[in-house]
Amino acid sequence: MPGLDPQIIEQLNPNLAIGRIKTDIHTDFILAPHYSAVYEHAATDLWQFSRQQLRSGGYEPELPITIDVPKRNGLTRPGSILSPSDRLIYQAIVDLIAPAAESEIDRTKVFSNVLFKRDPEFQMFEPNHVWWPKFQKAINKHCLDPRFSYVIKGDIANYFERIYQHPLINLLHGSRCDARAVTFLERLLSAFMEKDSHGIIQGIFPSDFLGNFGMCGVDADLEDRGISFVRFVDDLYLFFPSLDSARKGLVDLCRTLRNEGLHLNESKSEIVKTADLLHEETELDRMFNEARQEAEDSLEMTEMYGFQTFWKSEDEEATEEDIELQAVEKLYEQVITARDAQAEKIERFCLPILSATGSETAIERSLQGISERPHLSQMYCSYLTRFVGSNADIVRGLESLIRKGEVIFDWQLMWPIAALIGAESVSTRTVSAAFGLLRTPIRSIALRALCALLIAKHGTAAQRHNLRNHYSEEASPYVRGSILFSSRYFPAPERNTCLSTWRGHSPMNTLIAQAVKALR
Repeated sequence: MPGLDPQIIEQLNPNLAIGRIKTDIHTDFILAPHYSAVYEHAATDLWQFSRQQLRSGGYEPELPITIDVPKRNGLTRPGSILSPSDRLIYQAIVDLIAPAAESEIDRTKVFSNVLFKRDPEFQMFEPNHVWWPKFQKAINKHCLDPRFSYVIKGDIANYFERIYQHPLINLLHGSRCDARAVTFLERLLSAFMEKDSHGIIQGIFPSDFLGNFGMCGVDADLEDRGISFVRFVDDLYLFFPSLDSARKGLVDLCRTLRNEGLHLNESKSEIVKTADLLHEETELDRMFNEARQEAEDSLEMTEMYGFQTFWKSEDEEATEEDIELQAVEKLYEQVITARDAQAEKIERFCLPILSATGSETAIERSLQGISERPHLSQMYCSYLTRFVGSNADIVRGLESLIRKGEVIFDWQLMWPIAALIGAESVSTRTVSAAFGLLRTPIRSIALRALCALLIAKHGTAAQRHNLRNHYSEEASPYVRGSILFSSRYFPAPERNTCLSTWRGHSPMNTLIAQAVKALR
């Protein structure tokens, strides 16, 4: 791959890129602690290596690390991460061109992935909890507008997999982005997709920005045809005065998307009455408000009739936070009777709050949900990790998932293993099961790499010895890097031997070894 213009290299901001990557990794589809440690503890050397590769013309991107991520319907989508050098370069290039591209997006109609003008906390985008309510408010406003009776709910099928790179690059060139940076980005995207001109990797900040921007051609077409619409990434809502006009609008929308190499998801796209959409979009808010009112009424009844009120001091009165937590818990109780789509909305809303407050309300359902609802495994295990250090039942439940071998998806199994790494102890049988996964080449390298960390953290001396021996048998550089990183859990003599022996095997190993030394 040709080198990057030295003037562009000097314009790149590695500190901004590294800061944003360190924020972004918390929501990655793949947990890669050995890569995260490099961003945290070897960032300067990582940039020096990456810059040297760009200047020399010797830079060749690696293929992404990819895993099949289950959807609610049992189908899968690819979730990817990049090697640290590739990710740093990708992030820095998109950071450079993003401000000019952002100016082309109409923020009165598009409410997703709003680029920060100043970003001291390295978030890249303004918070979704600010812009999602604006999106819902815009939908509600259109639904209440007497001019509109029908709406097209449009969801683009496999959007990130089907984005046609050439129109995306042309849009960037037309947005007055630096042509040299855009041309380099085009080669980079092509390399990540193995020279396929369709698709960009999913799940990281630069792709989030490009995916959101890539719909600008569709936005412009809708605007030119005088159609009122709002959008959040690839979710479109188009408003019409009558059923016939909505039907014609759907035909036009399908044609526009085909011109972009895209098409609608038939199971998620439909024409509905605005009144029905308004009821659907506000249902979760109504449920929460009802739960909050119930919590307030319950507290009032306790104050009136509860004998414990006699022993309550003034500073023990229920706070606003108490009421909010009770409301969230009461809302969560409704998840059992809610339909599947609504239940998922409730869980996505409630679990982060229940985790942050230490509420154990969702433990049982979350443990069961890993098997029953694979697409939510990451969310369930993120919640359970809050308690895994103190709740032996959770540890046993997660261990059972690993030992039974009944979990369908490697991605689904990756998160219980990640949660158990943080446990106080794990049984030898579970570590043996993890060793079985590590030694199975057909399993995802993302899963096998985490197995190495579990073995090193919780294994016996003999199991750690076998892990060291497995390094020389392992074909994947990604897994070997994780085994090197896992030496942080070894006694000092073993750790030092691993670092000195393996660090020179690749530039990546050198960076990982540096990170391990910094951690110790």
